[in-house]
This record gives sequence, C-alpha cells and structure tokens, in this order.
Amino acid sequence: MLALGIVAFCLVTLLGLMTVGLQTSRDSTDTVQAADIASMLVSLRRTSPTNALPASFALPPLNLPANGTLYLATDGTVTSSAQASYRLTYGVFTNGSQFSSLQLMLTWPPPADPVTASQLVKGRYELFTCIPLP
Repeated sequence: MLALGIVAFCLVTLLGLMTVGLQTSRDSTDTVQAADIASMLVSLRRTSPTNALPASFALPPLNLPANGTLYLATDGTVTSSAQASYRLTYGVFTNGSQFSSLQLMLTWPPPADPVTASQLVKGRYELFTCIPLP
C-alpha cells in the first residue's frame, strides 16, 4: 500500500513537471519566432534603408524620423489586429544623413498594449540597432 502511494505521488509530480515544461517550450517558441521576425525586418531595412518596402513589410524608410504600431502574422507580414500573432511598436531616429537608429518591440498577444496594459503582455522582444544610410 505504501508503494502505491509513492507511485501515485511520483506520477502527480511528473504530470506537474510536464505542464511546466510544455509552457516553457511554448514561451520559448514565441520568443524565438519574435526574434526571427525582428531579424528579418532589420535585414530588409539594411539592404534598402531609404527605399519603400512592399506593403506586406511596411516599416518606413529610415531617412525620416517615424514611429508607430503594426500588427504582424507569424511570418512577419502586416495583417489586421484580429488575425495578428504579434504587435510591433517601432521607432526610427536619424542624426541627419549618416545613420539611422531603429528600435523594434514585438509583444504578444497583440491586443495587449505594452504601455497601458503591461500586465496583459505575455511576452516581449526588443531590438535596437543602428543602420548606416547611403
């Protein structure tokens, strides 16, 4: 009878650890996906810092200051807030004609505003980089 109690205790513990492991894996996947999207957006802007990008990747040209919010699908394309997986808040800062600074902050779930409803944000990935202008 004692052995049965020990086995039951171990099984309950293992189930508890499994749920924690699954949640950690899910959080890690979201973070890696956000990092991939941010990396893709930065590399697109590095290749053409002052040219307009296709509408599906609507970060503004880097030669003018700008900021805003976009809603992104899992592949990094712009979509509606209802279908989005990530919320992208960006800022572009210039020092004239030499370089531009780009700040990206991806948060999820997308409806949660990271400024006014930070307690609802489950995940966040931020990136700040400087890109030389041609």
